Amino acid sequence: MAKKYFEFSDMKCVPTEGDRVLAGEHLVIHCHHYNSRLQRSLENCSLVDGKAIFKEAAERTFFRQIRAAAGERKLESPEEVLKMAA
Repeated sequence: MAKKYFEFSDMKCVPTEGDRVLAGEHLVIHCHHYNSRLQRSLENCSLVDGKAIFKEAAERTFFRQIRAAAGERKLESPEEVLKMAA
């Protein structure tokens, strides 16, 4: 059986501030409708490269999260890190 690396309990919550943190990164949790409209607005705006904004934001955020989570679990090999990230 595959080892689970993340549980819901891994997410830290600060109720008074409304913050949720996973692997050192603050998370913003919104409903599906909010996220869909935000994404559509950025992708359809001719003044900015919305797709590039989403791609770069995802790359930066998940790289830091994966690096932090791998460090917390003392994973060293690329195979271990990729397995955790999957």
